[in-house]
Amino acid sequence: MMRIIWGNKNTSQAFLYLMDRSFEQIRTEVLELDPESRRKLADEIEHTLAEPDEANDSAWKKEIARRMEAHRRGEGTYVTWEHMMDMAEKMIVEAERKKK
Repeated sequence: MMRIIWGNKNTSQAFLYLMDRSFEQIRTEVLELDPESRRKLADEIEHTLAEPDEANDSAWKKEIARRMEAHRRGEGTYVTWEHMMDMAEKMIVEAERKKK
């Protein structure tokens, strides 16, 4: 991969930096990042690979608006994050048990 980067290295003069790195070199550098930086980078890369789905986006926006309106009216059943994670774990354990 060859990239041309124009920038300023503490001077008013622009410089040209040519970079030719292999996938393995980039991979090695990425794996040296802290976990949070790797997560952010992975999210950004994943975002560039996702195909836009306007119908799905529109449906989610409507669903979010519907839920927010129900919340404002005091409707609905709400649980804490911890409770939801406990329920999800129990469902996973039960599904794994049924596989055996």
